[in-house]
Amino acid sequence: GLDPIMTAVIDPTGRVANMAPWFEQSVIVHRVPLLSGQTVYTKLGNWFAGGCCWGAPTESPLGVVYTNALCSVPVHLRGIPLHPVQLYESAGAFILFLILNSVKDKYKGQIFGFYMIGYGILRFCIEFFRPESTLKGPNLPGLSFTQTIILFLLIPAGVWLIAKVRQGKIKVDVQEPVSNLV
Repeated sequence: GLDPIMTAVIDPTGRVANMAPWFEQSVIVHRVPLLSGQTVYTKLGNWFAGGCCWGAPTESPLGVVYTNALCSVPVHLRGIPLHPVQLYESAGAFILFLILNSVKDKYKGQIFGFYMIGYGILRFCIEFFRPESTLKGPNLPGLSFTQTIILFLLIPAGVWLIAKVRQGKIKVDVQEPVSNLV
């Protein structure tokens, strides 16, 4: 088509190996070797540079300004600082990884269950830094539709966690406060 979208082949080092001409109907053919392992695209993708999942306007020094006419940020939000929610989510996911990596898997599915709960909480919090969601539907007062969906998904996850604790598969250690150190 003639969409203002760049069609290209990106090599494993992140360089453009072949690219279709802009605003011309065309087909590109390029030999792509089968590789295993990480590439620049699998690590970073195009979500940040292209403005995907932009944040709400901010006066924070962390704000990112999108000006490119081809980015996915709406025109009325271009040129003003926006929360880099993509980076917040990446940082949160990395912290979640570090936490889950330190958990000793006592039974099949424990890490996955903790991930679902942890990521649900992370995404719920990230939504506070995003403008009104484009997803429309019933929502709880004060929350976006996305946050409402997340809450309803966290309920069974919380029930799962409580059931595993009661079955003794997850041990909750509560330490006594240290009050007599003197």
